[in-house]
Amino acid sequence: MFLRNIIKWNKKFYPSVMRQRMFSTNSTSTDDNKPMTQNLNTLFNTFSDHWSPKIAGEINNMHLKLVKVQGDFVWHHHDVEDELFLVTKGQLKMKIKDPVERVEIVNQGEYIIIPKKVEHCPCADEECEIILLEPKTTLNTGNVKDDEKTVKDLDSVI
Repeated sequence: MFLRNIIKWNKKFYPSVMRQRMFSTNSTSTDDNKPMTQNLNTLFNTFSDHWSPKIAGEINNMHLKLVKVQGDFVWHHHDVEDELFLVTKGQLKMKIKDPVERVEIVNQGEYIIIPKKVEHCPCADEECEIILLEPKTTLNTGNVKDDEKTVKDLDSVI
């Protein structure tokens, strides 16, 4: 009953366009939340910097991010977030301490999920393009604050 009254009130006091803006969530769509196809090659070609994730979409409370990597990142972990790394071009070497140090090779078309609290260090000998799927709260350097590699405010490619 309470919810029904709120809905009636919203319809009465807010025009439909205003309601849509107030209560819609962000998405990768650009026109009234309509789904749109995105081309990964086109989006990856919009930037060239390494280790600086770009937002390519939002799914519930998750960010779909694109990132180019080359060289070594920093050892870090995330206290509350899991991360998915999907390699679309190149080869990623994921150094992991769980608790023994090892290296997982992630080739083009493969992915790896790093659970929360697992110490890891991504690296790539050659440029590698990766899709990340992780909660919006995820800081790229996790528990480590690195002036060179920490990116607090992400740019968008959409």
